[in-house]
Amino acid sequence: MAGLWASILAAPVGGYYDDDDDFISLGGSSLQASLLVSQIRQTFGLEVPLLTLYRDFSLGAVSAVVAKGLEGSVPAAPDERERWVADSLIGDHLPAPTGPVIDWRRPDEGRVFVTGATGFVGAFLLADLMRHQHVSRVCCLVRAANGEEGLERLRTGMGKYKLWDEAFAGRLDVVTGRLEDEHLGMGAQQFEAMARWSSVVFHLGARVNYTQPYALHRDANTLGTVNVVRFSTAGHRLKPLHYVSSISCFGPTGLVTGATTVREDEPLLRHLDALPLDHGYAQSQWVAEQLVGRLISRGFPIAVYRPGFVTGHSRSGACNRDDFVSRLIEACCEMGCYPLLPNQRKEFVPVDYVTAAILHIAASPTCAGKAYHIVPPSRDASVDMDATMQLVGEALQRPLRGVPYSEWVDRLAVVAPLRLLPLQPMLAEKIYSGRTRWELYENMPVYDTSNTDAALADYPGGLELPPLDESLMKRYISFIDEAAREGAAPLSSAVA
Repeated sequence: MAGLWASILAAPVGGYYDDDDDFISLGGSSLQASLLVSQIRQTFGLEVPLLTLYRDFSLGAVSAVVAKGLEGSVPAAPDERERWVADSLIGDHLPAPTGPVIDWRRPDEGRVFVTGATGFVGAFLLADLMRHQHVSRVCCLVRAANGEEGLERLRTGMGKYKLWDEAFAGRLDVVTGRLEDEHLGMGAQQFEAMARWSSVVFHLGARVNYTQPYALHRDANTLGTVNVVRFSTAGHRLKPLHYVSSISCFGPTGLVTGATTVREDEPLLRHLDALPLDHGYAQSQWVAEQLVGRLISRGFPIAVYRPGFVTGHSRSGACNRDDFVSRLIEACCEMGCYPLLPNQRKEFVPVDYVTAAILHIAASPTCAGKAYHIVPPSRDASVDMDATMQLVGEALQRPLRGVPYSEWVDRLAVVAPLRLLPLQPMLAEKIYSGRTRWELYENMPVYDTSNTDAALADYPGGLELPPLDESLMKRYISFIDEAAREGAAPLSSAVA
C-alpha cells in the first residue's frame, strides 16, 4: 500500500510513510483518491468504496481495509441519517426575525450580496444582476487572499463563458471570506457593516464534489447556510434570502421510496431514506434544505430554488466543461460508446433559463416561504440519457454506440479517459442491489412545478424552455471543442 501511495503522492519525508500518515493531509486530492481506488482494484482485484476510505485515510487504516477485503469483508460506509437530522436543527438557535422585509427593488435599495459567483450558475446570475434594472451595486463574497485577487477570480470565471464586461468593475465590489466561518470570514465589524449595506442576498456558494463524504461538505454547505441566514437578518435589516439548491436534495427517491411525484413544498423527511445511497454533496443539500425549511416555518423570508441539471447557455453554447455531463460527453467520444441507461432523465435546463427564472421570481414580494423547481415543465420536455448521447453523435456526425452499462464500465477501466477519472468510483462502485450510484437514478419522479409555473405566469412574453435538440447540442460541443483546444484534442477529432 505504501508503494501505491508513493506512485500517486509526493515522495514521503525520510523515504517512508508512517502508519498514521493521512492521505489527504499529505496533499492527496479527490482526483488522487479516485486514482488510489483504481490502483487498489488493479493491484488487489478488490473493490473498496471510496467513502469507506474517507472515514480514516491513514496508511494503516487503508491497509487494514484492504486486508479485510482480501479476507472477504469490506466495511460499508456508515449510516449517517441521525447525524443529518441532528445537523438540520443547528439553525434553530437563530432568533426569529422581526421588522419589515426590505423591498430590494426600491430606488434607494438595489444593493445585492452574492455568494458563489465564481461558480458556473453564479457567474451567469452575476452577469444578469449587473444588467438588472433594480440593481444599483453588487458585492460578492469570494474566497481569496485579498480583494484584488477576488475580483480577478470573478473576471477569470466570467471570462471563461464570455460574460465579463469591463464596465461591471465600476459597480462590483468584492469581500474576501469563507462560508464556514461564523462571520463569513469577514470579521464581526465588517459582517455587520455589509449586513446593513445589503438589500437582498443570493446564496449560491457550496462545495460540490461527487466522491467526497458528507463530513467534507458539512462546513461549507450546512454551517455555511446557517451563517448566510444569520447575515440576512443582521445589521438591523431583514433582507430576503434567495437560496439556490438543486433537485439533488431528494437523492434517488424514485427507486428507494417509490415516489412518483415530488411536490415543491412537501416535507423533505419523506426522502431521507434515499440519501444514504447518494454522494456527500446531495446529503449536505438535504441537510441544508431541511434546516432552511425549519427557518421558513419560523418566518424567515427565504425562497428556495431547485434547478435540475444546469446545461450551457442556449444561445452562446457556453457550458461548464467540468460538470458531470460535459466530462461524460468528452469521455464517451473518446471511447466511441456510451452506457445504455433506460428511463434515466437528467432534467436538463439551460443556465440562461435558470437565472432568468430565479431573478423574475426573486423580484416578486410574495416569493418567500416557498420552493421552486426549475426543471422542464413537462415530462415530454425532458430528455433521457440515451437520447442525449444520440444527439451528441448526430451533432458530431459520428454516431456513438450504446452498450450495456457493465460493458461500458469495463471499457472505462481500460481506456481510462482522464476526464472521468475523478468520477470513476461513483460510476463503478456497486452500492445497492448490484447497481452503481448512477444506475440508481432510473425511473426518477416527476418534479412538480406548480409554484414555479404560477410565479412565472407574468414573465414578459413568457419564459420558454429551449429544447435540447441537435442544434443546441452543436452549440455546446462547439464551445467544449474551443475550450478543449487549449489543452486537449477537440471532440471533433476524438478517435474511438
